[in-house]
Amino acid sequence: MAKLITKKYKNNNKSSAAYGRWYGRFVYTETLSTEEFAQHISNHGSPFDRATILGVLMAACDCLVELVKDCRQCDESTPPFLAEPKAFVCIGFCFNT
Repeated sequence: MAKLITKKYKNNNKSSAAYGRWYGRFVYTETLSTEEFAQHISNHGSPFDRATILGVLMAACDCLVELVKDCRQCDESTPPFLAEPKAFVCIGFCFNT
């Protein structure tokens, strides 16, 4: 089972309604490139090879960037990995490739 590493932080913004409250943030230990991510997916018994998965990821990123530029968002009927809040992670991933 995977373990999630978190770090506590305190909201020190005095103008915030959440001032003084403590929150957890995820700690990231590694960043995968698009190709490494495609290889990771293909290693999980996918019937598709790395190149096919890479093509799908690139097409999805292109579409997400286009939607963001049009001030559009994905609704709840989209696949779970595109739904909020993960969409922001994916969009950041797309802009960084």
